[in-house]
Amino acid sequence: MSEDQTNAAPETAQGDTAGTNVPDTTAAPAKAPVEKGDLYANDKDLLAAIAAKPGEKVTAAYMESRIARVAYAKIDQTVTVCSLTLDNGFSVRGESACVDPANFDEKIGQSLAYKQAFDKLWPLFGFRLAEARYLRGAK
Repeated sequence: MSEDQTNAAPETAQGDTAGTNVPDTTAAPAKAPVEKGDLYANDKDLLAAIAAKPGEKVTAAYMESRIARVAYAKIDQTVTVCSLTLDNGFSVRGESACVDPANFDEKIGQSLAYKQAFDKLWPLFGFRLAEARYLRGAK
């Protein structure tokens, strides 16, 4: 065996020669993307379609009106946590992280963590509305 062969790192998953078994994320996907069908192209169009429906619904504006406090924390060099506390004291959290600390951006981290925390409110307020409708006898 030559010296080059004995000192070379073993080749692992998708050409990774560092021995970390981390897939090469820069390579083209091996299979075609999943067909989405006739879905809304973006959140703006989706929210407009929901708003146009006549029935009772939870709205982002209503949930935002119930947020009493927003707090952020940076953990290490790559993680941002957002805590949303509602006016009744209940709280939810979201987080964001980047792989490379060189890519960390406070505003981006806070925006992504806030969105994740906020998205956790939808099922909670949806349940609240469903329970109110049930108690009123609505179908």
